Amino acid sequence: MSLDVTPLINSSTKLIKSYYPEGFVIDDKRINENVILYFDKLEYWKYSNNYELFNDMLAAILDLNEKSENKIELLIVGTGKSILQIPEAVKKRLRENKINLEIIDSGAACRTYNSLIAEGRKVAAAILKSNYIKEN
Repeated sequence: MSLDVTPLINSSTKLIKSYYPEGFVIDDKRINENVILYFDKLEYWKYSNNYELFNDMLAAILDLNEKSENKIELLIVGTGKSILQIPEAVKKRLRENKINLEIIDSGAACRTYNSLIAEGRKVAAAILKSNYIKEN
């Protein structure tokens, strides 16, 4: 006899099936972009330049949070192969909106996001591709 231990997840919730240096597989679709996952929404993390990288992510997350009935409690930010520092002003705006922040490498961000979604947590993720290289 076997027991099904598959977590009950809303069928519209976005899950990361796998990741590779150039992108992700989300809902069986290969995506070669940086991504923002917010419950059932998938957006590309677009930014104008490295200086605006986190400001652009913040604007997208706060916009999604404002428009949604479900408010996130945690934002996981995957910063490529290594940990990047997020500006204090961005952290402050997240705190003002009662959003906790976890900054980790992109592989760990994918795994952590899926685990927390499976637990039913109110979490979003903004994840850079693993091959992201910060330019000066």
